Order: sequence, then structure tokens, then C-alpha cells
Amino acid sequence: MTWKILIFTIIVFDGLISFAQKIEGRVMNNDTKEPIPYVNIGVIGRNSGTVSDIDGKFEIPSENLYDTDTLKFSIIGYHAYSLPIKKYHLLNQKEIGLKPRIYKLKQVDIYSKKYKEKILGNTTKTKYIQSGFIANQKGYELGVLMEVKQNAIIEELNININECTYDSLFYRINVYQTGLNNEFINILEQPIYFRVDPEKIKETISVDLKKYNIVVTGNFLITLEHLIDLGPGYLYFSTGFFNNPTYYRKTSQGLWEKAPGGIGLWVKAHAEQ
Repeated sequence: MTWKILIFTIIVFDGLISFAQKIEGRVMNNDTKEPIPYVNIGVIGRNSGTVSDIDGKFEIPSENLYDTDTLKFSIIGYHAYSLPIKKYHLLNQKEIGLKPRIYKLKQVDIYSKKYKEKILGNTTKTKYIQSGFIANQKGYELGVLMEVKQNAIIEELNININECTYDSLFYRINVYQTGLNNEFINILEQPIYFRVDPEKIKETISVDLKKYNIVVTGNFLITLEHLIDLGPGYLYFSTGFFNNPTYYRKTSQGLWEKAPGGIGLWVKAHAEQ
């Protein structure tokens, strides 16, 4: 009886030591060894994650994490990489190398079909309902599911702001197509960042996307992702209850959730008729 109690105590104590270790390190290019900024890092299936800083460094709170959990590292332009936390703790340098990804050029024939300029998403500018980013949580992401029946070429993203107290804005734009089991798959082949200086923060902010040649087929989700600490403040968008729905996730690699209202996010596109 005494031995059974002693063995049980050792197992529990060893587990507590494992959970107390920090999840931190640096992400780098596996070939050049250069740091990779703004990598999405999170625990698969949990709302626990972050984004690497400009030097590729990251830190994730280790509370309620287990050795059986798995970390996932992903960013456009590199192959995603998954690593069990148990193996992560065995690394000496805590450096994660990502392999660059080569994309095959896609041929898109738009000349034999008729395309018409369309406005997709939520153009609401109401001041009575608002929602948005209320904290500097890296990896927090939200956007609008937009409906289109066939092919469409996205040319411009527009953001209707209700209230903003940040001195400046810096976000990443992501575009997802709906995959199997209603998962969202990022279709971009290069990251899209945009920065807005204080004097340019206004009721509607427009981002020109023509040079990225973004072609979607069917419904798609376009989002803004919080990447850095913007300081104290918040960003609220005009929101309507009867708009296209807003989807959001609180951390990198976290679970997508659906909000009751739709934020003022819309695009100009040429859609196939």
C-alpha cells in the first residue's frame, strides 16, 4: 500500500513540473536561419496561442497545457509544422525551423467569361451597434463570410470603423475558402499586411488588393488579424444584426466561432456572371 501511494505521488509531481515550463522560443527560416516574424503559433484544438514578434520570438502561457498537446506553427510562404509539447520540452535551443514553400502558378482564364463588378459583404455604417478588437491579443482574428456563387477576383477591401482609440493600426489580411467539415483554408500565396497612420484613420479605410491577384471560387471568409501590441485602446467596427455573419477566433490555431452580428467589412470584386 505504501509503495502504491509513493508511485502515484511521483507521477503527479513529475506532471506538475512539466506543465510549469514556459512555451517560448524563436521561429526561423530553416534554410537561411533568419527569424520569421508574425508566425501563427498555437495549440491544436485549444484557444491558446500567439504570434511571433518581428524577431521571430514567441511565448505562450503554459497554464492548462499537457504534454499530449501539440503546437502548430504556420505562416504563408512556409510549410506548416506540428510538434508535440512533450518533444518541444526536449529541445535544447527552443528554435523552430520552417521550410520555405514554393507555390505553383495558377492559370486563370477570365477572358472567355463575363465578369461584373460587385460589392460583397457588409457595407453598414451604423453608429448604434459596434463590435471589434477590445484587447491586444496576438492572433485574434475576425472577419466576414462573403457569398459568391462562382469565381470572383477580389480588388479592394473596405473597413467601416465606428470608433478607434489606437494611435495607429497594423493588421494582416487573410482570405479563406470553405473546405471539408466547414473548415477555413487560407488561399493566399503571400502575406498581406497593412498599416494606417493616425492621420489616415477615418470612417472607411480602403486597402487595394489588385496586385495580389486573389481569385476565390464560391463563398469565402476575409479577416483582419491582430499581430502586435498597439498600446492601450480598442477598435470597433460598424455592426448590423442582419448582415453577413462575423467569424472570429481568439488565438492562432484556435477554434472558429460565429458571432450574432456582422461587422462592416466589404470588398469590391469582379464576379463571374
